[in-house]
Amino acid sequence: IIDVDTSQGANVSSNAPTLMAPHRIFFVECSVGGVLGGSLTGILHLLDRMDRRRFEPALVLFESKKVIARLQAKGVRVHVLPPLPEPLPDGDRGRPARAVRRVQELATVVLPRARALTRLFKREQPSAVYLANGVTANLDALIAAARCGLPIVSHEKGFRRIGPFERFMSRWVDTCIGMTDEVTAHVRNAGVQAHRFLTIYDGINCSEFAPGGRSAIRQAFGIPAAAPVVGIVGHLQRWKGQHVVVEAVAQARRQIPDLYCLIVGGVHRRGGEYAAELRARIAAE
Repeated sequence: IIDVDTSQGANVSSNAPTLMAPHRIFFVECSVGGVLGGSLTGILHLLDRMDRRRFEPALVLFESKKVIARLQAKGVRVHVLPPLPEPLPDGDRGRPARAVRRVQELATVVLPRARALTRLFKREQPSAVYLANGVTANLDALIAAARCGLPIVSHEKGFRRIGPFERFMSRWVDTCIGMTDEVTAHVRNAGVQAHRFLTIYDGINCSEFAPGGRSAIRQAFGIPAAAPVVGIVGHLQRWKGQHVVVEAVAQARRQIPDLYCLIVGGVHRRGGEYAAELRARIAAE
């Protein structure tokens, strides 16, 4: 609220509108590996369209990103957390081993990150915290925001496993946003206890994706003009399922021998071995 000095005889009407400072919203995005993935891309589109008279956005990252300078030039404050332990690598997927691994991860990764975020939230006093990666990947930020008594919005964009600790902490989530109705149903059925559930589709500026360039792409990859083409777009990571597409295309080519497939996406830092497996499987055809 803006204070008005009346000591100089200013005539202030009691009916004058009260001017409020914009609400400070902290967006927490936890991706690492130098990638610019869907969760961060969604935030960038949102930041460009926020009403700065009502909201003051800030971004919290777990590593430095190339977009930081552009955001700062637009008046967005960016906080990069100091390096902390990374999630433990996948091991045995059996239930007992998974439970032990999760407890270790909570103690060595999640809680140290939660403490760092708690210090940041207490210092900066945001009005609300937005979890860009959902209750599982952003569990540290969920814990920190709950400790600070801050309103929490969790944006769920996939079908990640939601464990018992995530279900317990989700009772502090004010609004859970699903990217699709299927994602919203998934988190509900998984036991997320948010006070409200919404489905909000990602906004896309269609003018940025004007049709054209098909012939140039076919020429660049040596694909005949009449050949059918399928594809998948996304960073190369096992959970995204590019290997499923490779196997499906291998089977489809038995009946459609001129079928081509384009796998489009960068190699995530943790996806190097997976990318090598994909190339070996494709070469075996």
